[in-house]
Amino acid sequence: AAGELVHGTEPRLYELRDGELRVRSGGVRVSTRVLALDGVAEAGAAGIDVCFVSLEHGVYTGAVESGVLDLSRWKLYNEQQLLRAKVQMAMPVAALRGRLRAGPGDTLAMGSAGGGPYAA
Repeated sequence: AAGELVHGTEPRLYELRDGELRVRSGGVRVSTRVLALDGVAEAGAAGIDVCFVSLEHGVYTGAVESGVLDLSRWKLYNEQQLLRAKVQMAMPVAALRGRLRAGPGDTLAMGSAGGGPYAA
């Protein structure tokens, strides 16, 4: 799998180009910068889940540069949902395990430990 991004032994559809992950067939551009919610650094890889936030061009550029975004205003997806939705630009979000849940339509939602809305 030389030159491929892999998850386990499964080759992915992405290539690293211009500081972004891009689907080889075109379409979605995913930032290599991750938005990490509170507590993620202490949790380690085994204690987190990753989703993707779909963004418009200007917001994407600002979020990549600043590393700050209000997630309550944007749609969240897992990888399969991201590709189905034909999203153009996305940024990965690392959240504590158990915070992601099914959202409206074919999206995800972020919940707090108490079950209420969670914006970062």
